[in-house]
Amino acid sequence: MTTTEKLARKDEEIQLLREENRLLRQKVDALVRRVFGGGKSEKLSSDQLEMFGDETPGQPEACVETTVETQAPKKTRKRQPR
Repeated sequence: MTTTEKLARKDEEIQLLREENRLLRQKVDALVRRVFGGGKSEKLSSDQLEMFGDETPGQPEACVETTVETQAPKKTRKRQPR
């Protein structure tokens, strides 16, 4: 296998991994909306997302602001002593 073939194979693998990464990010976003959906909205900047350390330099989707829905905690009643 020549160097050119190896590079072409690696480029193809990188493309596949980037696509998988994009799809997984979409799934995580959907799950976050499902878990924290409804209630008041909060915007996260790309600076806040960097604390997770999984961002790859040069990828434009890593710089997009994300909206996360949060719910207020449910109110509970205090029980009367018996």
